[in-house]
Amino acid sequence: MNRSSNNEIGGMLVVLGGLLLVGFAVWIMKTFDVPFGIATESGIKIIVWALAVTGALFWSHHSDFNVIKFTAPFMVSMFWYSLFPVLDYNAGIRDDFPIQMDINWYGTAFWQFVIFLAINVIGYGIIYYFHRRNNYYW
Repeated sequence: MNRSSNNEIGGMLVVLGGLLLVGFAVWIMKTFDVPFGIATESGIKIIVWALAVTGALFWSHHSDFNVIKFTAPFMVSMFWYSLFPVLDYNAGIRDDFPIQMDINWYGTAFWQFVIFLAINVIGYGIIYYFHRRNNYYW
């Protein structure tokens, strides 16, 4: 029997999560030299990515299916996607400036997509190669 009248564990977890997000955003600010809004946006995406990776690891642990092998390239490319706000800011893209001047190559959507696609193609190509190398038939 619980005699404590404190049932605010959910609220405390929300406050703790918010404090961890702010701390993570401050670390991103100092590491990549970006403003707080950009660091928070990228931090939320990285946290969602980490939750997805944790879910894949949990699924792989409780399943006979090799989840890690088939999701690793996609997870790496999704980490690349979570860094887009930081890359855009460092490339010269600013939301408060109406004219974009001399944006670096890694800030354009085309090259971000090309790198995203290259990570997936190379990663799944390596998986395909090692999978077919162990089979003597096709």
